Order: sequence, then structure tokens, then C-alpha cells
Amino acid sequence: TNIYGPNFNKNTLLSDILKNIKYKNKIILKNKNEYVDILYIEDLNNLILKLIKKKSSGIFNVASGKSIKIEKLVNIILDLLQFKKKIVN
Repeated sequence: TNIYGPNFNKNTLLSDILKNIKYKNKIILKNKNEYVDILYIEDLNNLILKLIKKKSSGIFNVASGKSIKIEKLVNIILDLLQFKKKIVN
């Protein structure tokens, strides 16, 4: 799972995609057909708080449960930001 949100680690898939969009003419994707799962940091925080309140213990696999192809994710971001950039391998 790729975690994203404010004040989160800047060395993530999403931060790399955003840097490419902002600073490059082309978006270079090595694994554009790979699927990823992304999760907002606040959703993770809420889950952790619920587990603490329930006094749960153990190992937990946390994900949104919704995979998305990296190329589709980049296209969604480009559309939201209204950028026109070419995606290349």
C-alpha cells in the first residue's frame, strides 16, 4: 500500500509522480501497467485509533482494497491538475 497525505514521506510513488508532472515535459513510467493500492494517511490514522481503542493486537495488513493501474493514476492526476503531458515507457 502506498500511503499519501499532508506532511507524509516525500519519497513515495505519488510524490515521485507529482515531481515528474511538475518538473518534466514527459512522464516516464517504467511500470505503467503495474497495479498499486493507495491509502490516505488519515484513513490509516483512524484505523490505528480504532485498533488501540479495541485493544487489538497482532499483525494487520492495511490497504484500501482498490488497486489502480499506475498509468490510470497518472492520467487522473494530470486531468485534475489540467496538465497535458505525454506518458512514455
